[in-house]
Amino acid sequence: MHPLLYDLIYSLVFIFYVPIFLGKSLIKRKAFANLKDRLGLIHPKKKKNGKIIWIHAVSVGEFLSIRKLVELIEKKSPQTNIIISTITPPAYALAQKYLSSRCFICYFPFDWSFSVKKALHNINPDLIILMESEFWPNFLYFCKKCHKTVMTANGRVSEKAFKGYMKVQKFFKTRLEAISLFCMQSQSDADRLMQIGVEEKRIQVTGNMKFDSKPSENIEVLRAVEQWIGTCPSLLAGSTMKGEEELLLEIFNKLKMDFNTLKLIIAPRNPDRFDEVAQIIKDKGFALCRRTHKVITESDVFLLDTIGELPSLHKLASVVLVGGSIKPFGGHNVIEAAYYKKPIVIGEYMENFADIVSYFLKNEACVQTPFKGLYAALKKLFSAEELRKKLGENAYKVIEQNNGATNKVFYHINALLDARRSTLDS
Repeated sequence: MHPLLYDLIYSLVFIFYVPIFLGKSLIKRKAFANLKDRLGLIHPKKKKNGKIIWIHAVSVGEFLSIRKLVELIEKKSPQTNIIISTITPPAYALAQKYLSSRCFICYFPFDWSFSVKKALHNINPDLIILMESEFWPNFLYFCKKCHKTVMTANGRVSEKAFKGYMKVQKFFKTRLEAISLFCMQSQSDADRLMQIGVEEKRIQVTGNMKFDSKPSENIEVLRAVEQWIGTCPSLLAGSTMKGEEELLLEIFNKLKMDFNTLKLIIAPRNPDRFDEVAQIIKDKGFALCRRTHKVITESDVFLLDTIGELPSLHKLASVVLVGGSIKPFGGHNVIEAAYYKKPIVIGEYMENFADIVSYFLKNEACVQTPFKGLYAALKKLFSAEELRKKLGENAYKVIEQNNGATNKVFYHINALLDARRSTLDS
């Protein structure tokens, strides 16, 4: 497909998005803030004589998985310019908070020809690293045309995404030719990639970088929630999605009859839903303490309505329930809870993390149950301290057995940069 035809299709799709975009701009007053970057008008400050590595991490999960990689690049190659792009405001805010003093942070350009070409020209990277499955057709087309070296890190191809790619296999196979190396999370991801048409010689199974990402601890939020919990048992429901909070509160209400001091921490995935979830909690008849109110009040439910503080709270939880898995959203990361040796409960919908979950289930490191069995599973865990301890220890062992992916990716980064240097020198 010619880029101009793709531009036309992309523009038609974008037209349907415009009302949403404008709505967010008027209500949240933030959507226009990234418009210059999205149009390719990116002007990073660069160190003289340093290589330029552009890492694209689309959202919070991907950003958290690159922090150790960024530290490794800075330690081994301090003159390297690191550009980090993202698409979601929460990921952008986290990148600004943790890496803005060392890296240039921007939004990824829209996939129009003019915005992609402008961004590539302004940044002029020696290496582009696309995290997981960020395969934007025009971006890849112009990377190849401009002779840019591209690789993926922590690559994955979910079963759902694979079915979509296979519908336009010829088109995507051509676009993926722009990528020199695919560092994939698992063999099943690599196998799907080969079925799409990528040669085996361009694929390496390096493991999942999220196993290397030790959660950072926020002392302020730890103190606040520790004061709120006191000596009570607690259930942490992290990254919950629309429709799940009502179900969780029903389960929590039943659990309170068995464990009358039990407390619930809810951390919605989407910041735009914080007020909505607060109202749901009140409508269910529960007293509520909100993190952003900065005042600790006596209540059964704590709403974590902030960005980037959830990883710390795994340290305080008695049991961790992974959101996005109770209803069909594909699940979320279980690794942060495992680092703190916490018993983990997941719903039936974890297809986006199928390989990770398989490690945990095989090693008796988590409990998986459909919603109808959730109350019984949680009641059993809160009734059995030894079982909680065993699950938590097994979860941490899975972490120990699977770390090291970041170092492997770093090795391939250096190999690609050396190959590019040799090509330019010849």
